Amino acid sequence: MQVTIADPVSQTYIFIVVLLVALVISIHKRISVGSLTIGTTQELKGFAILAVIFAHIGYYLAIDHQFLFPLSILAGVGVDLFLFMSGFGLAMSVFSRDLSVWQFYRRRLKKIYVPLWITLSCFFVLDYFLLHINYGLSYVTSSMLGWFPHANIYTDVNSPLWYISLIVFYYLLFPLIFSKRYPLVSALGICAVTYATLIWASPVLGEVIHLYQLHLVAFPLGIAAAALIRGRDSLGVIKNNYLYYTIIAALLGAIGYLAIYSNVGADYLLAESTSIVTMLLIVILFVVKRTELRLLYLFGLFSFELYLVHWPLMYRYDVFFKWLPAWMAVVAYLVLFLGVGKVLQILMKKIDTVI
Repeated sequence: MQVTIADPVSQTYIFIVVLLVALVISIHKRISVGSLTIGTTQELKGFAILAVIFAHIGYYLAIDHQFLFPLSILAGVGVDLFLFMSGFGLAMSVFSRDLSVWQFYRRRLKKIYVPLWITLSCFFVLDYFLLHINYGLSYVTSSMLGWFPHANIYTDVNSPLWYISLIVFYYLLFPLIFSKRYPLVSALGICAVTYATLIWASPVLGEVIHLYQLHLVAFPLGIAAAALIRGRDSLGVIKNNYLYYTIIAALLGAIGYLAIYSNVGADYLLAESTSIVTMLLIVILFVVKRTELRLLYLFGLFSFELYLVHWPLMYRYDVFFKWLPAWMAVVAYLVLFLGVGKVLQILMKKIDTVI
């Protein structure tokens, strides 16, 4: 159910202040500056999941789109960040250890499907018994397989899961094409195969093909980035304070400008290019900054679990927006999502010992 928010602008200002205070409190000095470490990638994932959540609240849950603006304008960039980090992480993992195709599938697909099955099962059961929604056997089966050809945010069981179909496709494709000897060629090959597949499968992807088109190159770019920094401990540290703060300010200004003038709704190539440039600038910002934002790191640790649960909990099972001021409801949901994410990860560890 969509929610009506009284004085959305003031509620947004209050939430921004609360978020900034929490971020400032969580600031710590980085040990490794100028590199794309695991800590940095987790921060980027945290930034990405917050961008997605804020966009879903501001543009789909709230009737008045002023709520959470401008925090709500980076959903597409957030998705690109997830795909970029996935490609980067897979390539870096393969550089450090050899896995057979079967080992790769077992290791990677399990991390997607087990939490997906847990969350989907819960939502299917809850929707059936509490809301009397029957999705049908075919819909349930295809969802459990990770196939989501629809992305209706109000009628699908969990519309953001269109992303799962894309990431599963990349995971299936990666070990068949990726070469440690020619990683850049591999990235181009994965991009080309994905593009050809979209053309071939367009008759069955009519409702979501535009989403895939908008995020086509982020995953291969992640692979390319891993290839370019392979074997480097650092990409360089900016020691001059004046130069450092000038670069930080320039990056923030460019990111803010591109976020506001994002070309959403324009030709998909233009929109995709703007999103990719914005994403790359955000990655550069996180690489060069001297501080670590532990709050973003925390959200990054549970980013996939939060992606799986956030929309159905807010839209179909809202409790916080009904009783709390809007800014407080967002805070409450973020805390709730972290708790659910932690529970899912505990379940994953227990299941992992069995399978």
